[in-house]
Amino acid sequence: MHKAAFHWGQQDVILFDGWVLYTAKETFFTCLFFVMIGIVFQGIKFLRHQYGRRCRNAECKRYILSKGHVLQTLMYIVQFIWGYCLMLSAMTYNVWMLISVLSGFGLGYFLFGWGEFEDRSVVDPMTKQHRECGVECKATCSSSTTQELLLSDKNDIDFKQNDNGDVTGIMRCKCDDSEF
Repeated sequence: MHKAAFHWGQQDVILFDGWVLYTAKETFFTCLFFVMIGIVFQGIKFLRHQYGRRCRNAECKRYILSKGHVLQTLMYIVQFIWGYCLMLSAMTYNVWMLISVLSGFGLGYFLFGWGEFEDRSVVDPMTKQHRECGVECKATCSSSTTQELLLSDKNDIDFKQNDNGDVTGIMRCKCDDSEF
């Protein structure tokens, strides 16, 4: 019978009827397995996001049937499957399973989470003056919100004044077309 409260015991069925934790050794190796799966989950998430930020052609256009999109889709499916397995293992309410899943996610984020943030040396942050002037980045390439846009030049901002007297600026951008 499934326990409905957190517990430290054994005799839990993990994912399949044949995967039962009878001994402390089985529990230990199962926990180690889920820590590794949590790390792999975060690694796949990192790779999928990094791969998705790269433009694969000069015009920065994305195609639904491209090899890159198919690869991202496969990585997403694997990530989703691992995520559900980790969720179901934590839902056994075994404290050891919960600790191992959270540890795997934490270690995975520690190892791969640094890549989720943009490199400040590549993208110039907008100054307070630019934000106050309503600077918009209008790219000549893809308008996708997932596409990474980079400034063409640090001083490449055109300021214009509209009929109301408001000052706006347009940054000329380019796509990051470096290879993954």
